[in-house]
Amino acid sequence: LFRSASREDISTRTLLEEIEGNLACAWEQGDQLLVTNAEGGKLGYLTLTDADKGQFDGSLVGISGDHMTLNYFYLGHDTNLEKVSGSYTLDFASQSGTLDACGDNDLLSAQANVAVIEDKAYVEGTLNLKRFITFAHFQLNFPDGVKMTNGTVTINGDNVMTKSSFGLKDRIISEKKSGTITVSNTNGDFYICLIPADAVALSFNATVNGVNYEGNLTAKD
Repeated sequence: LFRSASREDISTRTLLEEIEGNLACAWEQGDQLLVTNAEGGKLGYLTLTDADKGQFDGSLVGISGDHMTLNYFYLGHDTNLEKVSGSYTLDFASQSGTLDACGDNDLLSAQANVAVIEDKAYVEGTLNLKRFITFAHFQLNFPDGVKMTNGTVTINGDNVMTKSSFGLKDRIISEKKSGTITVSNTNGDFYICLIPADAVALSFNATVNGVNYEGNLTAKD
């Protein structure tokens, strides 16, 4: 069976770039969307065939009737969709600090009603994928004369979550676990992925030339 889906909203696309403090995104050729039915059963995946139009094509199984409710998921650059089933695990405990690596851990999703017409499924209306995680850009300011090179920064604090599960049926982040985020090989200017939470207060720790430095941010949602 041949199925296609397309979307227009450029605010949720996947090639990440920071422009004057704003996150700009665009689909990349080869991006894939995992598709499940309303019960979370995996039907297959769609692959981007037209980057300009944001159009995805692919074969799905388990399509029946005239109308269905389907869930769509973009799970980052490198996720093997063949191995994803039931839920998707988010693990942000170890991060490289680059914006491109944030794209590896991206999470977009949408639920849509589709009409099944002559062996093709069409989304009724616009398929707008919502981002379920947060990206953040930080630059640590050290005292004059102190520079970090290929260093390690650890981040913890109130409501800092490093691991959770995202359901392929309910599209809800659950089983959040707090922990410490480690950013390696950094000069103190880095990007990280965060699991959304209320009243997150971040604490940063870095050691340069045997001296430990700490910085804190007030709580934010």
